[in-house]
Amino acid sequence: MTVQKLRRGTGGRSSYSGLTVTVFGATGYLARAVVNGLAKTGTQVICPYRGDPYMTRELKLAGDLGQILFVPFSLRDTDTVKRAMKHSNVVINLIGRDNSTANFDLESIHVEGARTIARIAREMPNVKRLIHVSALNSSPNPEPHFISGGSNFLKTKYYGELAVREEFPEATIIRPAWMYGVVDRFLWYYCQFYRRSFRKLAVPNGGYGITKTPVCMTDVAAGIVNAISDEESVGRTYDAVG
Repeated sequence: MTVQKLRRGTGGRSSYSGLTVTVFGATGYLARAVVNGLAKTGTQVICPYRGDPYMTRELKLAGDLGQILFVPFSLRDTDTVKRAMKHSNVVINLIGRDNSTANFDLESIHVEGARTIARIAREMPNVKRLIHVSALNSSPNPEPHFISGGSNFLKTKYYGELAVREEFPEATIIRPAWMYGVVDRFLWYYCQFYRRSFRKLAVPNGGYGITKTPVCMTDVAAGIVNAISDEESVGRTYDAVG
């Protein structure tokens, strides 16, 4: 699907590329690089958020005045989801958690939430592209190591992909590995005080046969931004590994 563009300016943050993009999960780790990458090309970015508006502070400097817009929303309130993508021609879903909370379990976030966003995006006449971020190794039966039955995070991410495909078949799905970057949860995980002090790290099988392929957060963000204008990415799934 070709996204219609009405450009203004000579390019850069102070211009308008013709794209208006809604980024769900805008207050998350990956979103900082995604919003910055979009704003760099003159894209108007709509950032839905829940909770304290203070959480959006890092995003305000990504674009010029009027280019980064904020709107409160709730995944369980479809009217707010519609309002968040009402004027957009591209929707990016970065919403995800690795633990359940009192208000949202993993299935509500990764499956039902993803389905809601994909369904509403399909119903919006102006939305031409949907990019959904899942997780590497998402599977209905992930291999168990520490958790009996395998990772529920990977299970729900897998079924979230199926839900997105059902509602928006042309969606682009990106499955990143563990990401590293500024204030990440990969390198910092291994650098915590008690690991440095006691020099011990719990890994399956003593670490033998264990392979990780961490990818830079900014590289994943660049791939998401580039997928918007790449017609070959329509309806495809990509593994983003380092």
